[in-house]
Amino acid sequence: MQRGAVAVFDALGIKGIWKRHSARDVLRKLADIEKKYHAVQRSEFGSRFQSLRQPGNWLRRVRHAFLSDSVVISVEMKEPKKSGANQPDPCVLDAAAIVFAARFAGSVMRLGASLDPKWNYRGCISFGEFSMRRNFIVGAAVDAAVGQMDLAQGAFVWLTPEALDVVTMKFPSGFGNPWPLTRHAVPLKAVGTLDTFVASPFDFQSDEAARTRLRQDILAGFHGTSLDVVVKRQNTAAFLESHLAEFRQPLAHPSESLLVVDTSGQVFLRGAGNARTALPMNTRGPVLDDRAAIARVFDFPAIKEWGQELARVSGGTVRLGLRVDASPTPNAEPGTMARAWRVAVYESHPGHLSNHRRLAVDADSGAVFVYDPLDDSRAPYDGTSDPSPAYPETTNKPSSKGLPE
Repeated sequence: MQRGAVAVFDALGIKGIWKRHSARDVLRKLADIEKKYHAVQRSEFGSRFQSLRQPGNWLRRVRHAFLSDSVVISVEMKEPKKSGANQPDPCVLDAAAIVFAARFAGSVMRLGASLDPKWNYRGCISFGEFSMRRNFIVGAAVDAAVGQMDLAQGAFVWLTPEALDVVTMKFPSGFGNPWPLTRHAVPLKAVGTLDTFVASPFDFQSDEAARTRLRQDILAGFHGTSLDVVVKRQNTAAFLESHLAEFRQPLAHPSESLLVVDTSGQVFLRGAGNARTALPMNTRGPVLDDRAAIARVFDFPAIKEWGQELARVSGGTVRLGLRVDASPTPNAEPGTMARAWRVAVYESHPGHLSNHRRLAVDADSGAVFVYDPLDDSRAPYDGTSDPSPAYPETTNKPSSKGLPE
């Protein structure tokens, strides 16, 4: 038996869809969803899941099965060693598996709502033991998900109590936004409501217009005027409105934008409305604000070349994204991670993010480090090569690549 997260969900209200659409169209869409989901996986991990085999990646395996209108996604994390330095907290890895399952479930939910004929998905994400081989899966986590997947009164893919316990153990206050999971009181048949986490149907890199269109598509996926359909539509609409409001709130981190490098090598931040802000290329001394921290990171030749190459190869559809995850604590001890800006660098593809790198910029000295968010250990970065974690051999340090955003 493996241990990890299992998402099980199926199309909501698909019964009788053949009365509104031809069987050919329905079957074509089911095949398109599976094909497009495969493309997301290849883009994320490589055609043969090469990135999962890279040293320091704690994600072990992601598997899926499409069974008519039902979808199963399983996520396993690697187990840390029982002894040795710098091993991640197993509870963090358990929670990471659940977040990954929610993220991939969200990609299928978007496809279901946006492709014609439109429908929505409903189901559960559980956590525990399971065994999966091709399209067959058994185990306690499967039983928990399957036994509760039809309870939600709306288009919700929600965490079962088992998965909820795992997540709240490490994140009792929930997550910042945007995130693949969001807190919501899910209405359940014959139970009432359960305060849990729900997989977000929105791409957290999408803009307001795209999220509004998806909301419309999701609600258009409810067909008919029966009491059951109307209740599910209303519950889903209420959730979408509250969730959309979260995206409009200030982010937990001070900067979220895309990097634009023009042909002369000048670096800009592209923000709302495609507005560009030139970054000051300061290379020495203290770093006093988030823009200066970003400038320090993107002054490195390897980072700048990464952004230029992405734009060239993709024709401008893929950009280098960046995010300041944390600011320095004013009264923290100098030289510690608490006195550093934490910057995430990643490839921003249409519909998903990949190849995350995490760098820390010391507020007092301006020095830049590759760091591991699991335990804040770090190693100097000189900016001449790929900033994938290259920790000294004596630290036996894994990278953070493969952990969720």
